[in-house]
Amino acid sequence: MGGPIKRDRAFFFLNYEGQRDRQEDSVVRTVPTASLRQGIVRYPIDPSEGGGVQTLMPADLTAMDPLHLGPSPAVLDFLKTYPLPNDNLVGDGLNISGYRFPGRVQRRFDRYIARLDLKLTADGNHNIFWRGNMLNSDDRGVPYMPGQVSLQTNPDYSKGFALGYSAIPRPTLVNSFRWGFSRQSHAILRNSNEPWIAFRGLSELGTANQIYSSLYAAGPQFRG
Repeated sequence: MGGPIKRDRAFFFLNYEGQRDRQEDSVVRTVPTASLRQGIVRYPIDPSEGGGVQTLMPADLTAMDPLHLGPSPAVLDFLKTYPLPNDNLVGDGLNISGYRFPGRVQRRFDRYIARLDLKLTADGNHNIFWRGNMLNSDDRGVPYMPGQVSLQTNPDYSKGFALGYSAIPRPTLVNSFRWGFSRQSHAILRNSNEPWIAFRGLSELGTANQIYSSLYAAGPQFRG
């Protein structure tokens, strides 16, 4: 949208672009097998020793433990918070396997551009302009597990503007001045900033937030 503010002297221009994306991605997480969440540990036997799979029951682990404590009830309760596996293409297939589900992805992009032009003199030999642009975006990735919020969100609020002045003192001479400023601002936001439990081989809840912000100022620039 654009038009005159004052006839033949001042003009404006506005532009907006919006984009909305909705889709589902195939997501796979590594989760404990049904046997591991019962405190049963399985591991392969070296082929030189006959091969196969060795299974240690909770009673076996208790006997091996110097304190005879066996599997930790707290750990077993935590392992049971994972869904049961449904994909055997990941993990070792003994203690860890895969869980695949359709993860919802949402993206929102709003872009704004504005410009003002002003003729300082009726003959058009002296002119100034201002131009600004701004981005508001929100990229929400797949959730950690079904029904949860996105594991990672990437917002972007970058913006900038420019000023310019031009003069034509005589037909063979043109002077131009430019000055610009921009701010790049985006972040990687996780679904939680609280401490979490991590077990090697199992999918983790998230990682720490990361925020970036940069300022750029270009100018002044003179041309004549």
